[in-house]
Amino acid sequence: MPRRSLLASIAVGAAALATLGATTLRHTALVKSEPTKDAVVTAPPTSLRLWFNEVVPVASTRVRVMRGGTAVALDTISRSATTADAPIVVPIEGVLADGLYTVQWATASKDGHPVQGSYRFTVRRTR
Repeated sequence: MPRRSLLASIAVGAAALATLGATTLRHTALVKSEPTKDAVVTAPPTSLRLWFNEVVPVASTRVRVMRGGTAVALDTISRSATTADAPIVVPIEGVLADGLYTVQWATASKDGHPVQGSYRFTVRRTR
């Protein structure tokens, strides 16, 4: 392929990518949580709230909370609305003991790609 033709192809490809826009190339991301990442809370939460940068399907969203190697019992995941700013709500069964907890989440982007992540928080009651 002549050099001029190769350069023209690269330029056309770059222009096509630029017109897609950043949101088309971006996948779902966790943008906020309660408790927040690395938080130290003095009152054990009764639920987790997870906000994403786009509406995620509740049916394909999974959340697991671990303390050490032990899973915490969770109730059914829900969302009170279908807007992007409505969080996924994950009720916690029982009362969390003091300790470090890891929240692991997985869901699907609008384009169907699986995405996942995790964060930690600590429960430390004041005495």
